[in-house]
This record gives sequence, structure tokens and C-alpha cells, in this order.
Amino acid sequence: MAATRSREAWLPAGIALVVVLCFVAAFVISVVGDTPVVGMRIDDGRITVRAPVCPEGEVVSVRVAHYGWVDGHEVRTPLWKASGPLTAAGRRGELSLWQSADYRQASSGERPARLPEWLAVEVSVAGGGRGSEEAFETAEVAAAKLPAGVYLTRKGRRTAQEIDAHARGCADGGG
Repeated sequence: MAATRSREAWLPAGIALVVVLCFVAAFVISVVGDTPVVGMRIDDGRITVRAPVCPEGEVVSVRVAHYGWVDGHEVRTPLWKASGPLTAAGRRGELSLWQSADYRQASSGERPARLPEWLAVEVSVAGGGRGSEEAFETAEVAAAKLPAGVYLTRKGRRTAQEIDAHARGCADGGG
């Protein structure tokens, strides 16, 4: 009888725990699924990133870091950053990395002669929408042989228009 009461006491707690875990899992899945798609291409050594930008927004800055893992911990070593894209394409999300002349302000960091295995790119936007970030395996991007206007993303090859369709938080409710 005591064993039955003990089980009966744990049953509501067990159900509550399962419900909480389901909500946590749903939240994690929605956050990961809601991450904007960012694309990269490498042509003749020039690295270009395409980040989603809402129609009313514009890129404020871009940061590039060597991305990796050390002793089970994510590590990002800053390599280069720039702000204030000077071109209309840059403000709309098409960003040439390590091209300091394309920005109002850029760090003095030189592009590494040999790219790291992974690059992390973070793009900040203003005026609408959210920024985005992504890590890219540089050898995979360089080997992709992409047609003009197409970028490699974690979801495969995408055009600029397809990437922009993933902009989040736009005033028009898009993305």
C-alpha cells in the first residue's frame, strides 16, 4: 500500500517534468529553426558573404573569427571586423571580407595567407530585422564551384533572393 502511494505521489511530478521537457525541446527547435540563413562564396581568393536583410534594414557591421573547438569548448578568435559598408550591395547584405576599402571603418587585420578550417561570420543590421551569424568550412565553400549570384549555406546552394527570404523580424512580417 505504501509503495502504491509513493508511485501515486511521483506520477504528477513525472508528468510535469515531461511537459516541461517538451516545452524546452520545442523552444530549442524553434530557435534553431528560426536562425537566418547566411551564405558564403570564395572566388579567386575573394570571400563574399550574403546575409539576410529586411527591406527597411541595412548592414551595420561584419565580424570574422577563426571558429573551432578546444577541449570541448567553442572558441572564436577574432580575425577582422568592419562597419559602415560604403556600397549599396554591402548595406543590403552582400559583404566582401577583408576588403577594407568597401567600409567606412575596418580593423587592420590582414586576411590569413591560409584560411582557417572554419570561419565564423557575424553580421549586425539596423533599421529592421535581426542580425545573423554562421560558421563555414572554408575548404567546402572554396570547392563548391558556385555560379554567379549563388552562395553556399548550411541548407545548400541559395541565391541572394532565397537568403533574403529568411530575414527575421521585418516590419512587413516577412521572413
